[in-house]
Amino acid sequence: MMAASLLWMLMLASSEMTDLGLTRIDREDGTWLVLDPTKTRLRTCTLGGRSVTCIKIEED
Repeated sequence: MMAASLLWMLMLASSEMTDLGLTRIDREDGTWLVLDPTKTRLRTCTLGGRSVTCIKIEED
């Protein structure tokens, strides 16, 4: 699962992430994904019978 999310992040250009309401910040203590509250919502989803945290992107 972690590999899939890393691949997804690498495939998106920075401008595409911003359009989706996401900002990636790389720091010494880790990589952070910041959500734009006007475009995104955190939700709990079920994938493969397991609860995970998902980002819902609000389409215009």
